[in-house]
Amino acid sequence: MLTTLLTILGGGLGGTLRFIPEIFKIFTERSDRDHEFRMSELELKIGESRTKNQLDLVHAQGGVAISNAEAQAFVEAVKAQGKPSGVAWVDALSASVRPVITYWWMLLFTVYKGLTVYIAITEFVTLDEFAAKLWTAQDAGVLAMILGFWFVDRSIRKNTGK
Repeated sequence: MLTTLLTILGGGLGGTLRFIPEIFKIFTERSDRDHEFRMSELELKIGESRTKNQLDLVHAQGGVAISNAEAQAFVEAVKAQGKPSGVAWVDALSASVRPVITYWWMLLFTVYKGLTVYIAITEFVTLDEFAAKLWTAQDAGVLAMILGFWFVDRSIRKNTGK
């Protein structure tokens, strides 16, 4: 009877142990599917990132192309302004615009500064206050723009032979 019992027990235990690899196989397959799912998600995120970067690159290239086109249009407009029309009085008037505006502005600036000096003298301000009112950072900026405009323009014309 013991032999029969051991035979039945051995058969049952053998049958049960045969399922253990199948159970491991189920867990392994589940782990593999989970790993594949995570890899798919990661590939999707990488693809989205690449697409976004490519789109940003296209936008940047478009911005550069637009900036280049605007700069070229500006250059062409400046070139067109520099060409004489062929009508003597129109060309003379066109050539006088910049100097007349500069002289007019310098006249207004001189009057303004003269009034500033007059007000400073009549109000008996200190020398520090007088200097601060007489020459400001804005005054220096305007003077630098005017001088730069005229002298840089002259240098460019001299170097290009115009």
